[in-house]
Amino acid sequence: MTSVRSPKGLVGISTEEASPGTTPSSIEDQIAHWRNYARAIIKAEGKDKDKDKKTIDYVTLARRAPLDRTTAAARLLMQLRRVEIYLSRGDQTSVAREAMLVASAVHQLAIIDNENSIVQWLQNNERLRRQSDAKRKRNHKRDVGMAEEFTRLRERKDGRSDTKLMEDIGKKRHLKPRQSIYAVKNGLKYFVQVPRVLHE
Repeated sequence: MTSVRSPKGLVGISTEEASPGTTPSSIEDQIAHWRNYARAIIKAEGKDKDKDKKTIDYVTLARRAPLDRTTAAARLLMQLRRVEIYLSRGDQTSVAREAMLVASAVHQLAIIDNENSIVQWLQNNERLRRQSDAKRKRNHKRDVGMAEEFTRLRERKDGRSDTKLMEDIGKKRHLKPRQSIYAVKNGLKYFVQVPRVLHE
């Protein structure tokens, strides 16, 4: 079967046309699918019955806080029920609206199911951002210091070219020649006592 997949391969969509004679799934089939899915979640969480082993009303579950996967699954069941009600009335406009809200309920459930991973990803991104900011500040301080040293040594006129002087300053900080030149020039942008135009 020909399909296109998401970058990590977790999601795949068939690009093949339906075979002749194939009956597309009806809206009733879709309702049945998502109803079974939601009920399975509630049952797996052990929330389908109360302490007296009586079946719990999904409406009660849907109004419960916090909005965990059980509550989200119950809300999906309620939304599916709304679609069925409008289907029985022949109200296609309302069916279309409520069906769109089913997609939203499924999306909410998917997010809640992966909430821990999403939160961890966000926290990692924030940690990396802070590390990047800290590194940027350290490099800025280093570059300004190198620019100050370059300006001071340049005034001595010891015969070294600007480029050689920059490379020597960076070498003491374990920087490669190109990195050294970039760091000094970058530091000179912020160094108040900017010397005359550099000669390569």
